[in-house]
Amino acid sequence: MADNLKKKLEALKCSFATPHQTLAIIRTAIIPSLAYAFPITPCSPAELDKWDTLIGMTAKDKFRLWRSTPTAMVREDIHCFGLGSPSIYMECHRHLAVALAKQPSGSSL
Repeated sequence: MADNLKKKLEALKCSFATPHQTLAIIRTAIIPSLAYAFPITPCSPAELDKWDTLIGMTAKDKFRLWRSTPTAMVREDIHCFGLGSPSIYMECHRHLAVALAKQPSGSSL
């Protein structure tokens, strides 16, 4: 999955998409393409953090921000003066919570 994500983000960096289109593509196409496997594929926190870093670097690159720009600003909601970059870490936790909630009470994952 890591190689797939790297290829997609590199292609997006080289594309003519605007910064806001880039974030929309990440939010609506790239993260969902990985997220479908989260309930059944174990991902370590280190992997998720690495993938979030790649997504943040892509957003910083498209907005032409310094690499030292705080990640909190990149992740912050646009209504709070951030870029609103999506987080794959949060998406993974959301999918796992949904899978756990749908699980019958007597079975285990």
